[in-house]
Amino acid sequence: MNFLSRLFARPNTRRPYASVDGKTLLDQAENHFANTIRLYEPADSRNSLWKKTEYGCFLYFRVHSWHEKQIPAIRDYRGLLDILAYKLEEAAPALMLTRMNFVKNISPEEVISDRLRIYGNIIKTEPKGTTIGLPVFSACLWLGALSAHNRELQLYPEVTSSGQLFSLCLKEHIMPDALEHYAFFKHSMDVLTKELVEITEMLTELNARRLANDSL
Repeated sequence: MNFLSRLFARPNTRRPYASVDGKTLLDQAENHFANTIRLYEPADSRNSLWKKTEYGCFLYFRVHSWHEKQIPAIRDYRGLLDILAYKLEEAAPALMLTRMNFVKNISPEEVISDRLRIYGNIIKTEPKGTTIGLPVFSACLWLGALSAHNRELQLYPEVTSSGQLFSLCLKEHIMPDALEHYAFFKHSMDVLTKELVEITEMLTELNARRLANDSL
C-alpha cells in the first residue's frame, strides 16, 4: 500500500493505539501534530516564523483532507479537527499575531479557511504528473515566501491555483529557490509517510471509540 492509500484509507481493523487510554491518546495526537510543525525548519531560515506558519496550515490541510474522505459518521464530527486547529495556532505563532492584529481585522480562522480553499482547489484542478502533490507543495512555498515578504498573513480570495501564487511572488520580485523547493518537497514527503500517517491513525482510533460509545 502506498503512502496516499495509507493516509486516506478509511478506518480498518489495524489498531496500533488500541491499548492507549483515551486522554493519553488525544494528548499524543495533539502534541505530535504541534511538534511536527515546530520541528520544521525552512531551508531559508529568514523570517521562518511566517514560513513555519504556512507549513502548519499545509499540514492541517492534509489532516483535513483525510477527515473529509472518511465515512459520514466520522466526517460529520468536527471536534477533533477543532482541537487540532487550536494546536495549529499554538504551534504557529504568526496565527496568534494575526489574532492580535486588530487593524487588519483578519482572524486565524479566516487564514486557515483561506488556505484550505486554495489547497483544495489545487488538488482538484492541477495535474500531478509523476510528482504526486507537487503543485500543492509549491503553493505552500509561495505562500510562505509571500507571508515572509509582507511580514504578515494575508487572505488571497482571488487565488485558485499555484500558478497565481507564483505570479504574485514574481510581482514582489520573489524568485524561486530550487534548493529550498527540493528540501521542502523531500521533507514533506517524509512527513506524509511517517508523522501524518501516525496522526491519522491516532485520530482513527479516537473516532472508533467515539462511534463505539455512541452505539451503546
